[in-house]
Amino acid sequence: MADHAKLLKMIQSALRQSAEECSLLLNQELSVGDTEVLKRDKAGYLDELEDSAFVVPIESRDDYTGNLFMIFSLRDAILMSGILLGIPPARISEKRKLLILEADDVDAFSEIANQIIGSFNSVFQPCLPHKMHLKQMPPNKFVPQMDTVTEEIPIPDGEYVVYKAQAKLGGEEVSRYDILVPSSLANL
Repeated sequence: MADHAKLLKMIQSALRQSAEECSLLLNQELSVGDTEVLKRDKAGYLDELEDSAFVVPIESRDDYTGNLFMIFSLRDAILMSGILLGIPPARISEKRKLLILEADDVDAFSEIANQIIGSFNSVFQPCLPHKMHLKQMPPNKFVPQMDTVTEEIPIPDGEYVVYKAQAKLGGEEVSRYDILVPSSLANL
């Protein structure tokens, strides 16, 4: 995807920086490897979404307006929030198995997402000719085949450039860490 090379380079740099910062926050190594880049419309992306997801909308403000999305496996979001909250490993395992997402988990994962978004802001701004600021919007969970898909849920209808990051937390693979950028914002 040569036409999105600049954005891919910026995202990879922001992912590396956010991995370092989240490692400190979680007191466990979070590493990010290669990033696969795909073009998908909403239906195509959702067809590939087999497991429950935690969707973090990100509003892009100033000269580059629109919404981006970070999408994690719900089980991975529960794991990371549990680590941040200091929940015992056996309870985290139970919550992951049963997909138990409590208000504290949402708050904790929102803190992790804010850390990631802060890294994106610090990497993106110097690379762009105009001003951009990213801000987290309220996250939500989405369970395929159970939750209703609408024009806006879990993501708005449209075309996206999807960045699938290969990540590991404490040596264990994170099953889904995707960044969806609407085509209108992808040609920076």
